[in-house]
Parts: sequence; structure tokens; C-alpha cells
Amino acid sequence: MLETEFHEREAFRAMFAFNETLEHLDASEVANVPKAVANAEALMREVIATLNATEPVAT
Repeated sequence: MLETEFHEREAFRAMFAFNETLEHLDASEVANVPKAVANAEALMREVIATLNATEPVAT
């Protein structure tokens, strides 16, 4: 359904281990934080575009 793949990255696991957002992780302690941010932002943009393109369901 979605084109953007959400890659398993150390930074995503570190978010839960350190109870921090991606932006607050220390890039010197956690690998590939910038790539994780870019991946999350790409997925977010695609999800929002998909939701905006979806017609509302009649109730």
C-alpha cells in the first residue's frame, strides 16, 4: 500500500530504550540518527498524502 519502507534502525530502538524522540537522541551515542529522521519524515509525508487523498466514509 505505501511506497516508503520503514527501516529497522538502531535509532528507532534507542527511542524506546532512552525514552527520547529521534531529535533528542545523541548522534554520537546512537548510529544513523539523521537517516532515521529522514526515513520517519518520508513515511509521515506519505501517510498524510494518502489520508488526504482518501474519500471520507459516509456514516
